[in-house]
Amino acid sequence: MERWFNDSSEDIRTCCDKALQTLRAQYGWETLDVTVPEIEEMRLAHYVTIGSECTASLAKYLDKLKRSEIGWDVRVALGVYGSFSSRAYLNSQRLRNRQMFFHKEIFKTADVIVSPMTGVTAYTLQDDALSSGELDYINGAALIRYSIAGNFLGLPAITVMVTDI
Repeated sequence: MERWFNDSSEDIRTCCDKALQTLRAQYGWETLDVTVPEIEEMRLAHYVTIGSECTASLAKYLDKLKRSEIGWDVRVALGVYGSFSSRAYLNSQRLRNRQMFFHKEIFKTADVIVSPMTGVTAYTLQDDALSSGELDYINGAALIRYSIAGNFLGLPAITVMVTDI
């Protein structure tokens, strides 16, 4: 998990390390490092799945809208999502099953997986975000990076606000 965790910003890593130390000290938690295999593949499979399911569920509504009624950020996202093939979706579901197996193996020795919920602190919104939408895939990906396993695999997850302890 180390490489994945290192993708968060320094302040996030520091804050989470302190939170784990507090859990160890106050509740006697034992911690161990775990590795989730194929985590980058899971991230990509999640995007294909969520994008495919988004466009499929919204298709009947989107067909009734004029392109000018949809923000350019949404048009770009829908264009990308619409490019996913049924083969890519099916492969993503195969990866979902593999990831569920990997996670079940981890849960044989661990009760929970603790990670940051987000990889970065909130970034400044662009001045024109309200009128034009927000299209920032780099920061957007960092914001949701650690919530993917729970969402993609349907695992129970909880977010706990942690401040500089």
